[in-house]
Amino acid sequence: RIKVDSLLTLLIEDYRRHDKADLYQARLRTEKHLRPAFGEIIAAKLTSKDIRAYIEKRQKDAANATINRELAIIRRAYNLGALEDPPLVYRVPRIPTLKEDNVREGFLEPEQYRMILNDLPDPVKPVFVLGYHLGMRTGELLALKRDWVDLDEGLIYVNGCITKNRKAKTAPIYRRWVRGSK
Repeated sequence: RIKVDSLLTLLIEDYRRHDKADLYQARLRTEKHLRPAFGEIIAAKLTSKDIRAYIEKRQKDAANATINRELAIIRRAYNLGALEDPPLVYRVPRIPTLKEDNVREGFLEPEQYRMILNDLPDPVKPVFVLGYHLGMRTGELLALKRDWVDLDEGLIYVNGCITKNRKAKTAPIYRRWVRGSK
């Protein structure tokens, strides 16, 4: 009698309990797409046909990579349900993975970079410069704290709590980036 909705709640609680970096995305995907599509289905009755119908519907609006992330949430929710004592589900449905074509495109040429940089307001320029030169993720850049920046050493110490893989890293600050440096 367990519905998929309960499994999704179990997943969100697990992400929260383990302080998963992608809790926000999981919650967003769950509320916007997964609960409306699967929430009222009794978990034991979810079929391959239901999954295929969801994929077909989502492919009209979303890339395969996005759909794969959503389906991974369903898969994980079922796996968590199966690990409960007593198990909430006895069968984890086969959920396919779609082919992804996520080649990165749209790199900035140096002259484009300079044009954009010149047009940005001063408070935004450091974030843009770091993002361009270091390739740091937007979330990492926006979560940086002043005390992680050591201008004397020319380093930024990125705390593992904000990186995708949860590992701390160090990023250089090149002297020409620091105001007043020659």
